[in-house]
Amino acid sequence: MSLDGEAAELLETASAACLSSLSAGRVKSAGVTDGHTGSSRAALAHDSTSRLFAALQSRAGHALVIGDDPAAAEALFERVDAQLVCQRRVRLPGRRVDADAMIHALGADIRGPHRPRSGEAILSMVATEARAAGLPILVVVTAAEDAGAAALQRLGTLIESVPDARAAVRLVLLGGPLLEDILAHPDAAELSARILTTVRAPARGDGRWVFPLPIPRLDSAWRDTVQWVVAGLIAMLGVFLIVSPWVGRDAGAPIGVQTASPEPEEDAPAEATAEGMTEPEDADETVEEHASAEAAP
Repeated sequence: MSLDGEAAELLETASAACLSSLSAGRVKSAGVTDGHTGSSRAALAHDSTSRLFAALQSRAGHALVIGDDPAAAEALFERVDAQLVCQRRVRLPGRRVDADAMIHALGADIRGPHRPRSGEAILSMVATEARAAGLPILVVVTAAEDAGAAALQRLGTLIESVPDARAAVRLVLLGGPLLEDILAHPDAAELSARILTTVRAPARGDGRWVFPLPIPRLDSAWRDTVQWVVAGLIAMLGVFLIVSPWVGRDAGAPIGVQTASPEPEEDAPAEATAEGMTEPEDADETVEEHASAEAAP
């Protein structure tokens, strides 16, 4: 090999080693960055849930939870709601929320002659009980952006009109980024002023796999193909189980009993056969010798 060829080979080997080292360093750096990102996301989620819990449990005022979508905001709130101790809690969907729906949900268990007639009176009764117990009342609106600024403002106005409700009732609005634009509308200005706590749900997943993985779902064509293949295998197994007792069996033998094949007779030893073949020749020779002896003078 020439010197130029050796130099080229050495240069190629060195280049490959450098590229491998850079790739390994890049992978390691990506892993460290991903780990730090996961830790930061966990810390952010913990801080958000802690602030929301403290605000709803012991501080007057309303709360706003914003996520990438309404489901993300609701998932964050569920973690906090499981730890809250409340006098009452109601949940209203944004599409059908109004003041009458809130009053009906809060006073659903108040019956009999002592039930107040007006919505303000019902709200005052439940709020007074909550303040006496030292516990909050939660009014949670899911997908709150679907309600619109005017409907949300009516809820806030009703709560603010009752003194005890102003201190005891916490209006919790859950939604996506559109909810912030709705609350910035002039029709919801008074409600926005009473929102003292705003938390943001961390992004879910960010392209990473989350375990347990969802069960894969096959398309209808693949599902039909798999079903036909499985059915064919089961049918073949059934035929084999039915036919196998009849294989290798005589017609007169019972099912499951196989007859033994006759063993071949052992061949006579070659020496014995050879001796048997030579015996007649010896006898003829003896007879001829005897006749020759008699004929001699």
